Amino acid sequence: MERRRGVRRDWRRDGNVLQGALCVKNKLTCKEFSGTTGYPKTLEILLAVELSGEEAIVEDRSTIRRYLRRIPFDPMTQSQEWGLRCYQDEADEDNWYGEDVYDVFTTSSGVAIDETKYRNW
Repeated sequence: MERRRGVRRDWRRDGNVLQGALCVKNKLTCKEFSGTTGYPKTLEILLAVELSGEEAIVEDRSTIRRYLRRIPFDPMTQSQEWGLRCYQDEADEDNWYGEDVYDVFTTSSGVAIDETKYRNW
């Protein structure tokens, strides 16, 4: 059984310096898939990353790397719509600037029993 790796570990990069194992082996895919910080550019990209380099050539291996089977439902809104934050954003940022997907949060405006907002969980 193949050991699962994290997205950041596979696709880590610092600007144009490719560091993650899959990033180094699949240079073109890496730049299409991840932002300059190594986090994925969109949430949907985690559903399927098509490998383009050495990793895609190896026999008996899939040329697709999957990190999610589907975008999960937000239990607060019962939808697949999530609020997104970039790596550079503050923890309470409302606007996503599209650089990468570092964090997700509910779009619900609901408040919990302890008076904290669901979106801050």
